[in-house]
Amino acid sequence: MAPEQRPLLALAGHGTDTGDLRGRAAERGVADDVRLLGAVGAEQLEGLYAAADVVVTATRFEGFGLPVLEAMARGVPVACSDLPVLREVAGDEAAAWLDPGDPASVAAAVRRALASRDELRAAGLARAAGFSWAAAARATAQVYERAVEERQLRG
Repeated sequence: MAPEQRPLLALAGHGTDTGDLRGRAAERGVADDVRLLGAVGAEQLEGLYAAADVVVTATRFEGFGLPVLEAMARGVPVACSDLPVLREVAGDEAAAWLDPGDPASVAAAVRRALASRDELRAAGLARAAGFSWAAAARATAQVYERAVEERQLRG
C-alpha cells in the first residue's frame, strides 16, 4: 500500500510506548504511520475515540471487553477478536470479527469494519445501550445473593 494510503495507527494503553513496538514498526517501514501513546487520560481517550475510523481490539484474552463497549457507545465501528466474551458484548452484528494470531484476518476485519461503518455504528450504538453500570451492579448483587443462599443451604 502506498504511504499516502496507509491509515494512521494509534496504540494507546499501558505498555504500548515501551518495549520493541517502535523498532518493529521501523523494521516494517511503517514508523511514520504509528503513534505509540502509552497510558492516556480520559480527555485524550475521548479525543482518540472521536478521531477514530475504527477501533481494533486484537487480543487473545479478555476479561469483559470494556474497550469494545466504549467504542460502540461512542458510535465507533469495532473490529475485534472472535472471543466468547467479546461476542457477548458486541452480539453477532456489532463488530467485524478477527483472529488475533492471523495478520491477514486482522487486516480483513479492519477493511470490513470500514466498508460497513454505518451498519456497525448503528448496531454498536443499539447494543451498547443495553449495558449500564446500574444493570452490572444488579447482576453482581444477584450473584452474591445466590452465593449466600447456597452457603446457607449447605449450612
